[in-house]
Amino acid sequence: TIVFSICLWSFNPWFTVLLVVAHLVIGVLLPRRFSSHVRELGAKIRKQSAALDDLMIDDMRGLDETIRFDQGEVRITSIAERTKLLQVQHERLSSRNGRFAGLSGVLVMVFTIAAASLALWLAQWDTEGLSGFIAAVVLIAGSFGPTLALSALPGNLTSTFAAARRLFALLDEQPAVAATGTLTPCLLHTT
Repeated sequence: TIVFSICLWSFNPWFTVLLVVAHLVIGVLLPRRFSSHVRELGAKIRKQSAALDDLMIDDMRGLDETIRFDQGEVRITSIAERTKLLQVQHERLSSRNGRFAGLSGVLVMVFTIAAASLALWLAQWDTEGLSGFIAAVVLIAGSFGPTLALSALPGNLTSTFAAARRLFALLDEQPAVAATGTLTPCLLHTT
């Protein structure tokens, strides 16, 4: 954005202003608003995924009892229900990611049209600079790729952020039992 701003300044400072405003809206304001809408979904997905993992581990450990007491259908139904709940959360996240991507695309078009309009308006007074103004519009239109990729990170990494928050919460917990022994464990050496 900085390099593009410097290049655009050479054509006309108004292009730089437009670019900075566009990148602040698309790269900062919109992702901040969006991240608050997907944060709780990431936590729900992480929690439901962990619950499903725990259920699967319990079922694997109790496989003998499940078979012995003919509870296979009950266990399968429980796993299917939890999987469906998890799928609903993933669908909600995908829907919100889609809305964000759509809104971002619309904003890119709006700012590109604004740049083209600015170029046409400036060309009324400076017809010799028209080719530079066209180059400025192309620079602005082409500058959004990296900004869009970075602004999509909250939606793409929401489950990762939720897992990290969960991990840090576990690390911050106080141990239930305090070690009070004075002996240190000895290591067995094999020769």
